[in-house]
Amino acid sequence: MSTTLHCALEAHVTAATLYLRGTLSSAGTLLALRCCDDLPDSIRTLRVDLHGVDCYHPTALDALLLVLRGWRERRAGVTRVELPGRGECSLCLLG
Repeated sequence: MSTTLHCALEAHVTAATLYLRGTLSSAGTLLALRCCDDLPDSIRTLRVDLHGVDCYHPTALDALLLVLRGWRERRAGVTRVELPGRGECSLCLLG
């Protein structure tokens, strides 16, 4: 189990996907925010893929959703968060 969060971005002209892997913490949420804010203004659709997240801190997912709401409102855009499906992996709660 990783204790850090790794971010990878795949971007096209108007849309991007942010892939997160490792442990989602408050610090990781700030890293995700920086990645999203660095995207060109032409990108208004953001998909966040959490399939690689194996653990998360209790408030980190809520903080990530707030960050994404702000990003979406600033860009008048769309965001979508993809959680692991049943049986794909088990998320552990750190606290």
